[in-house]
Amino acid sequence: MWELWYPERLKMLHDLLVSLLGFTGDVIVEDGGTFKVVVGFDLLSVSEKEAIEKICPLGWYYVQLRMFCDRHAVQWGSSSSEDGFQAYLAAVSAGLGDFLHEYVADVSALEHQILSEGPVPLSYLSTALQKYSITMPVLHALVYGDLTSRRLRGGQVVDFLASFKSGIPLLNAVVQRMLHRVWIVFLKQCMAWMLFGELHDPGSEFFIVRRDGIAGSSRATMGRPHTSFGTMYDGIMKKFVNKGMMGGGGN
Repeated sequence: MWELWYPERLKMLHDLLVSLLGFTGDVIVEDGGTFKVVVGFDLLSVSEKEAIEKICPLGWYYVQLRMFCDRHAVQWGSSSSEDGFQAYLAAVSAGLGDFLHEYVADVSALEHQILSEGPVPLSYLSTALQKYSITMPVLHALVYGDLTSRRLRGGQVVDFLASFKSGIPLLNAVVQRMLHRVWIVFLKQCMAWMLFGELHDPGSEFFIVRRDGIAGSSRATMGRPHTSFGTMYDGIMKKFVNKGMMGGGGN
């Protein structure tokens, strides 16, 4: 139970919830790659400080995951190839963004409940946000430690997400949401290739690639510009290649 008087408890809970949305202040600060209670703040008991420092790191994870989403989001009006745009990571960020919207909604609902009903115990907040305490650290490691650090692209992203397995159902559900978004990008590229023979691939991520050169197989074509198509990636994409995906290009 909080040892502060009612108005001070209410303000402390407000500061905690605001920090969960990435806004630090006088009490909760960023320190050493996380959010924590500022050193020297003595209006909390040891148990209260420990409870807060188990909850407030969610705000730091939220900021980092939001940065990933913003960095890889679709930028309308920009040159995708020049800006290093990757459609598959943009799809991942869209799926992750859906999850973060739910997080913001849950934090806002807690704020509304506290304002209308009064302060709640820290254990209540911890329980209400438990699913994010479980999933956010792993998602942070996934997008920064796997997708970004390993520089996965295109079909590699599909392979990684499709093979991801965890003993945490909530985490699996979020990854499946990302995978669903990625499959949409992949299937749209497949349809453009199979139906129209077009490579809609500004980031050079699709597993079918254009190879321009000079033809020389016969006297009729010798010395003329020639375009052929090849494939890259070995994982999950192979079965699509084996089922006739190379039938699209005719140039």
